[in-house]
Amino acid sequence: MKFHGIEMKGPLVVEPVASLPSTNTPYRFIYNKSDDTLYYNDGSGWIQITDEMNEYTGMVWNIVSSNTTMVVNNGYMADTSSSSLTLSFPSNPSTGDKVAVKDFKENSSNNNIVLNRNGNNIEGNSSNFTVSIDGNGILFIYTDSSTGWVRVYEAYGPATFA
Repeated sequence: MKFHGIEMKGPLVVEPVASLPSTNTPYRFIYNKSDDTLYYNDGSGWIQITDEMNEYTGMVWNIVSSNTTMVVNNGYMADTSSSSLTLSFPSNPSTGDKVAVKDFKENSSNNNIVLNRNGNNIEGNSSNFTVSIDGNGILFIYTDSSTGWVRVYEAYGPATFA
């Protein structure tokens, strides 16, 4: 995945912080708990991801901590810190529609994220999909009524800082 012209390899790590740092650390992602917002640092300053990320990925990003029905072309940063979540796929998708899910609190091994198929197959299966790897992030694209939603990108976390 490219973001700001940078090829991102490996897991996306989102660090929760109490307030926006004053220092610029390029290529760092944070979740500012004080204003409930995701940010990315491009080396010159902090950029609010909800606006900037949409420009680069064509997706709108949301933070969710309760059961949610996903919307096409949206990404969901799932807060699994206190409970499991059920995220339901859109019910009437078209070929090429996409959704993304990221366990940004890195706790889905304890509090799973259940992806409810909402009437459509997931990789040809008529079962729901469970995210249970801490820090996992997955991009799904809808194919057709037989195969349904397929994973086209998956990154595992958590990562550690040196």
